[in-house]
Amino acid sequence: MTFQPEAVRAFEHAGWQRAAARYNDTFAHATAPFVAPLLDAAGVSADKRVLDVACGPGHVAAAAAARGAVAQGLDFSAAMADLARTIHPDITVTEGDAEDMPHAEGAFDAVNAKADEADCDYRTAAYTIAISRVADACRLKGLFP
Repeated sequence: MTFQPEAVRAFEHAGWQRAAARYNDTFAHATAPFVAPLLDAAGVSADKRVLDVACGPGHVAAAAAARGAVAQGLDFSAAMADLARTIHPDITVTEGDAEDMPHAEGAFDAVNAKADEADCDYRTAAYTIAISRVADACRLKGLFP
């Protein structure tokens, strides 16, 4: 059996496209308790520039904005990005992939990509590329919890 990273990516993408309609009422509750500790660990506060990769419904970005940060979301699922924009219309959410980061190097003080890590296969070059692009988006000495 040969590992096919593009097939895995397509499978993941299709799954998140389908899950978006129910995500906020189901799985989002399981991750809610970890939002504040995550932002605390990243030192997110007023005027910090924060990117939430694989933002889903945008709750981490919204919590960062509530602290006064300038927060944005990024998700490769159009349905998830639309959900985040609907729930949090004041947050800029971009449909895009961490492998092809749409933000400039050093554009953010802190980057959250914890959710994205769960969906990556650590053995693939794509994972290494995605993590590298995410780290590049974080300014020197920025936090990438």
